Amino acid sequence: FKLLIKKLKEENVIAINFDRPNVYGETKEAFEASRIFENNNCVPANKDTYPPATIFLDISGNAEDLIKNFNTKHRYNINVAKRKNLTVTFDTTDEKIEQFYFLQKLTAKRQGYIIKPKSYFETLIKFYSKKSKCVLSNVYYENEPIASWVFIIEGDTAYYLYGGMYRDWETDRKSVV
Repeated sequence: FKLLIKKLKEENVIAINFDRPNVYGETKEAFEASRIFENNNCVPANKDTYPPATIFLDISGNAEDLIKNFNTKHRYNINVAKRKNLTVTFDTTDEKIEQFYFLQKLTAKRQGYIIKPKSYFETLIKFYSKKSKCVLSNVYYENEPIASWVFIIEGDTAYYLYGGMYRDWETDRKSVV
C-alpha cells in the first residue's frame, strides 16, 4: 500500500476505488482482507458497485437435478423462457458488449446503484476473453436483447458480477432497441 499511495500522490490522484476482494463470509481470508483495508485508512463508498447478496450454486450435477432443486418461481421462469423461444448467445463482439452495457445501465438506474464506465467493461471482457476466462451471455426475445451477464472464470469457479435486464421485455419490448 505504501508504494501505491506514493505513486497516487505523485499523479495527484485524490481517490481510488477498490472492488471487493474475492473472499466471502466469515472466513480467515475475509477478515484478513478487511484488516488490510482498515489498516490503510480505506473507507467504504456510500454506494455499492456490486449487488449486496452473493449466492453459491454448485453446478457439478446434471441439469435435471439442478432444476429440480430450484425454487418454484425459478422453474416457472425457465419454462416461460422455453415457451417464449428465448435465445442465448455467448459472444464478446463489440455489438454484444454494447447490448450488455445498455441493459446494465437500465438495471442500475432502476435499482439505484453505480456502474463503471463502458470502457471498463470493454477492457475487462476483452482482456479475460483472450485468456478464455470470460463469458458474455446475452438473451434475446424476437431478436431484441432483454438480458445480459458477464462471468469471469477463475479455476473451477465462474463469478457473476455484472449484468442487466430489461424488466418489462414482454410488454414494452418495442422500446428496447
